[in-house]
Amino acid sequence: MKNVIIAIFSEESKTYEALSELKSRSGSTLVLTAGVVKNVNGNLTVKDGYNLDDYGANWATGGLLGGVIGLLGGPVGVLLGGGLGTLIGSGVDASQADDTVNILKQVTSNLGNYELALLVIADENNNNELNQFFRTHGSSHIIRESFIDVQTEVYQAQELEEHLAKEAKRKIREEKKAKWRAQAEAKQQELQDRFEEVKERMKKND
Repeated sequence: MKNVIIAIFSEESKTYEALSELKSRSGSTLVLTAGVVKNVNGNLTVKDGYNLDDYGANWATGGLLGGVIGLLGGPVGVLLGGGLGTLIGSGVDASQADDTVNILKQVTSNLGNYELALLVIADENNNNELNQFFRTHGSSHIIRESFIDVQTEVYQAQELEEHLAKEAKRKIREEKKAKWRAQAEAKQQELQDRFEEVKERMKKND
């Protein structure tokens, strides 16, 4: 079965050791793509990784893992409570994201500050093989979902991000309009004061 597996690590050296061994290990499980990201004070930092084939220019920007990383660092990741990105004003609440992206929610919930996530796309006959491998290398938590489920979630989340962007722009426009309206009202009051001043002057001249 084609799966996406994300193993959480607290030690950087053990994470890189696991990444290196994945590339050359034997067994019934074939790992096609693997990469490491790190949560540094709420920012997701891409560290190292590989594709066994030549698909895409970079494992972290193309394909499914690139999509997952991009979403974790964007507004959907923020809505899910991970703090792995920056969101400026939105009319969308977190419940919309909760129903959309299960694997992103799991990662943001389990990836602590300065912890690392090893993301893998693998063809597995037996889940225990990689589970044992990751635990041997010190992984504290293992998340697994089918490739098709994760790809579906990524498509849904990308659509949600587009909606968020539109909502943010709409909110900014409304806030600017309100600001400009307040400034116009202040100018009108200034104009009214000038009218009153002229009226008073005309009365004195009568």
